[in-house]
This record gives sequence, structure tokens and C-alpha cells, in this order.
Amino acid sequence: MASKANRAEHMSIVCIGDLLERADEFERQIGKFYAAIHDETENADIRLLTCYLARHADHLKQALGDFSLGEIGPICEERIECTTEFPDARQRQIIEADPAKVRGRELLEGAVNHDGALIGLYRSVLDRHPSEGAAGLFESLIRMEESDIIMLKRMIDIGYF
Repeated sequence: MASKANRAEHMSIVCIGDLLERADEFERQIGKFYAAIHDETENADIRLLTCYLARHADHLKQALGDFSLGEIGPICEERIECTTEFPDARQRQIIEADPAKVRGRELLEGAVNHDGALIGLYRSVLDRHPSEGAAGLFESLIRMEESDIIMLKRMIDIGYF
């Protein structure tokens, strides 16, 4: 019973638009980190990898592009109960690494972790039974992140970087 009471204490009502803005900020934080690595490393392979990873941080924009303004407005205004604490990229271990010394495997593993954090958030929204339009948006985001994780894990497995 204590866990239910504890969850209730941490539950808040949020607009889906606010969650999407926080997801966008999370991806921007990660993008800044990739840019810092790109600028500070002398390793050409790492520069290439940061460009690849930065491009894949645009899933939110891609998913929102599938909706008209008339569809996205009501989705963003929709309110849901939320117990998930949103990830902060600055608190993730890979962000603390010295950009000039980051290795490819670390970047790939960090990207898998970041994608996993976003998937967790998106699934928590689906667990709240949002509208059909919102559910479609978050299902699309989950598919994009899961596809990325598969590709990133393949790159890790084969020692690509």
C-alpha cells in the first residue's frame, strides 16, 4: 500500500504538449553533446558517428510531421496523469564524459540508453490510455526509437566504431 500512496504523491496532471516539449529538450541536450564531441575530437570515425547520431535525434519532428495542425493541436492540449520522471540528458553518464576522449562504443551505448529512456516515457503515456491520435503519435515514436536501438546494438555487436 505504501507504494500506491507514494505513486499518488508523485503523480501530476500534464499536457501531452508539455511532455513533447520535454522530449524535444532532451534530444536538444543530447545534440549539443554530440556537437561538442564533433568539435573536440580528432578521431574522424567519432566525428562521423556524432553526425549519424545527431540526425537520429529528430524523431519527434518526424513523428509530428505526420499530423496536420488540426490534429496535433488537440493532442498537445490533451491532459494525462503522469508518474514518470522525465530523463535529463545532463544527468546521464555519457554526458559527463570529456567530449575529446569519448570512444565510439561509449557513444553507441549512451545512445541506446537515451533511446530507452524516451521509450519508457512514451510507454508511460500509452499506459494512461490517451486519445487515439495521441496513442498513434506515441506508438510511432516508440517504433522509431526501437528501430534505432536495433541499429545501434548491431553497430556495437560488430564493433563498427
